[in-house]
Amino acid sequence: MGKILISEQQLERLSKNLLNEGSILSVVKSGYDKAVEVVSDVVNTTADGLEYLGNQVVDYTKGNQGILPGDQTAVKTAISSQWDKFMDNFRDDWTPINDKFLCVPNPELRAAIFTIINNREKIKKAAGIQTDNLFLVILKMAVATIGRETDYGQSSIGDNIGLDIRRLPGGDTALDFLRGAGEYISGKKLDQSLGPAQFTSDTWESYNLHNLVGEYDQVGKMINALKGAFYRISQDYKLAISRGIGTKPAINPIAVKQGKIKSIDGTGNISLDLAILAHNMGKEKIQKYCKTNNPNYNGPCNSPNGIYEPKKGLKVKVDKNAWVPGYFPNLGSGALTSIGYVEEVAKKAKSLGCIKL
Repeated sequence: MGKILISEQQLERLSKNLLNEGSILSVVKSGYDKAVEVVSDVVNTTADGLEYLGNQVVDYTKGNQGILPGDQTAVKTAISSQWDKFMDNFRDDWTPINDKFLCVPNPELRAAIFTIINNREKIKKAAGIQTDNLFLVILKMAVATIGRETDYGQSSIGDNIGLDIRRLPGGDTALDFLRGAGEYISGKKLDQSLGPAQFTSDTWESYNLHNLVGEYDQVGKMINALKGAFYRISQDYKLAISRGIGTKPAINPIAVKQGKIKSIDGTGNISLDLAILAHNMGKEKIQKYCKTNNPNYNGPCNSPNGIYEPKKGLKVKVDKNAWVPGYFPNLGSGALTSIGYVEEVAKKAKSLGCIKL
């Protein structure tokens, strides 16, 4: 996919122009605030709200507000085309399924499930899955992950706008160019999770979902989000199996001893639990875990130089010969922990008995 390329000197000049205008972030925030105000007071549908928001973004970006100097004909054309493509995420191009999968609250998600099941042989082949049983298990986990991430894709208008205005999808557009300029100015990566399954563009690419499913800027479509979650969990599950992690139920005797939990109410399969966790915390968590010289911590058996740092300033020595089969790490804190996340997804999956082949 093509990119808009400029020299380092041109980028520096553009950055100065942006800063002279009061910074790109303040401009985008201004347009966003105006859009949210109108959406909250006037607009009743997501599509109408996004249409208004798009006009605001285009107006600011194409030069009407002095943000970009010179003739912006090419930029205007690119943005107009990309906005139409982006709005396609919110157009109804699916057929309701009113007599199946009624334990799933979102009708668009029910339609996506129906489509995936009807094409399961093709999807199984692409995912490298051999059996219908494993296909069904992973499908339920993908649906449950969407349930955990965005309440089955039923987020509010404000949530949708808050996600989409900060990084409109599309790798070869002027908006992506502006994101690059913003990263250059701020020194921070400006990537955000989007769509019902909450994918970032980097993750979408790293799992080859641009080839398996479609372009990232269509991640707002439920069928694409569900396929993406399915393929990702499939890949991570196979990774866990290939690393010899096994299929025993997940355990964490350290957290039990500390009184933090009584047990882990996951899927009953440690490799599947780690694959689910990877959707939220990354595939680097898919490891065998070994005992350390500190009884309060286990660490990845393949820790570099046998040293693991469970928290800043604390380093422990890993005994790579003391693997703990079924061990599931207790990561995070507060409202989001690794154990809590997987238990929530597993609980939702167990409620999806209506999904059958």
